[in-house]
Amino acid sequence: MNSPNSHIALLKVTDPRWLRYIDGHPQSSIFHHPDWLMVFRAAYGYKVFLVAVCDATGNIVGGMPVAEVDGPVAGKRWVSFPFSDHCVILCDEERYKIILKDYLTRGLASNEFGSMEIRGDCPGAQARSAPYLLHQLKLRDDPGKIFIDFKKTQTQQCIRKAERSRIDVRIIQTQKAMEAFYRLMIMTRRSLGVPVQPKRFFMSLWSLVISRGHGSIFLAHLDGRPVAGAIFLTFKNTIVYKYSASDPTYRKLRPNNLVLWKAIEWGCANGYDRLDLGRTDRSHAGLRNFKLGYGASESEICYSYIYGSHGRVSPVRRYGNARWSKYLIRKSPAFVCRVIGELFYRNMG
Repeated sequence: MNSPNSHIALLKVTDPRWLRYIDGHPQSSIFHHPDWLMVFRAAYGYKVFLVAVCDATGNIVGGMPVAEVDGPVAGKRWVSFPFSDHCVILCDEERYKIILKDYLTRGLASNEFGSMEIRGDCPGAQARSAPYLLHQLKLRDDPGKIFIDFKKTQTQQCIRKAERSRIDVRIIQTQKAMEAFYRLMIMTRRSLGVPVQPKRFFMSLWSLVISRGHGSIFLAHLDGRPVAGAIFLTFKNTIVYKYSASDPTYRKLRPNNLVLWKAIEWGCANGYDRLDLGRTDRSHAGLRNFKLGYGASESEICYSYIYGSHGRVSPVRRYGNARWSKYLIRKSPAFVCRVIGELFYRNMG
């Protein structure tokens, strides 16, 4: 039962009270921001909403963003929040209990949804796991002091190699830049043997997030040709390194290293305190070493789960680890990588 001074409300993610709330909450991130949440309604048709705790005056005093993902494997499930590295419930202990026990547990019992995944540590959930590592880098006023802490052979020399190769990194926020990045993303994902997100996702990301001032596209050029790039999201004092891609033909020139270095310089110059390098699968040693090479700190990301009648099936792992799809994508033309992404990505949230 709810506290007499507070109650659960399902709200639109565009409710202005939510933006005011996350602006003042120390644990909020870009993954709680309405613009990020709306990308997934536009790109994948998810039903997105807020599970909020409101006080007697109607002010939001706790809550979480939720997307309803209805797939053929796991049925209807709620996720807070799909394709987000971390997204903790924002509230104190008392209101946390209201959300977890009075609403989520009751919703599962009534078959309102089949399961709940929360991308944060939630004591009291049925299951908790730490499948990923989070890497973060503190930014200072002088980027030169950060550079000194980079691993010499692994990072410093790679950055210098890219500079000697006349790689030119530009910060661009146009739709044309996003289209160039998407072409690089197709090359990257195909070489890895994994599907690429649909183009409409990146176009929604540009129109709803990048063009509204919550991120930038860094593109590395060689003789005017885009050879690598990254998308960085920004909110409050943090930059998030969200997506990275490159043309495999030019990978030996280390343009990705230079892109990340230029983002660090830019972050220092613009007063950001922290660079969030995002989550890394524990088994991905190469990506982990790449991030550690920049002197980033490492910690676990804990995800929490509440299960209902649909059990414990995880469509993310079922689709993402299929060996047949990796072989097919690597050996097929680029359009196969795109088609598989169109068919399955919506259910991989």
